Amino acid sequence: MKNIFLLLPVFLIMLAACTPVIAPHPPASQSVDIPTSTTGQDATQAGPMSVNTIQPSGEDAPVPIPADDEVMVSSGELWLIILTPQDGDTVDTPIIIVKGQAPAETVISINDQLTITSADKTFELEISLEAGINLLEIVASDLYGNEVYLPLTVDYEP
Repeated sequence: MKNIFLLLPVFLIMLAACTPVIAPHPPASQSVDIPTSTTGQDATQAGPMSVNTIQPSGEDAPVPIPADDEVMVSSGELWLIILTPQDGDTVDTPIIIVKGQAPAETVISINDQLTITSADKTFELEISLEAGINLLEIVASDLYGNEVYLPLTVDYEP
């Protein structure tokens, strides 16, 4: 029993030696200079490190801002911009080309006709019109089940 009491302080010292020590962070109001090494200077003479902001590209790129004559809808990371036609346009041809933008590989449905956006985030789809006002029901959907809906009307006057 005496041996247990003699070994207890040794065990506690070993346990304390194995416990990691976490350095505290400086207060938020304090700035920290991180020296960097540049050609011809050693790290103790260099100024603070500069941080460059990297603009994301590809799927992480920011959502584009549509022009005044473009229509845009979005939901989370899924967005859809219709370049042509504009809502309420009047045309004199029975076939129009709907042009737009959406994230790459987005499925675009216009009145049950399907296309997929290309790698450059664009799409085009020919739509046949009937004389009079035509409703274009545009649905964009991604691989994650997100959808956005945009109804447009186009008046075909032969």
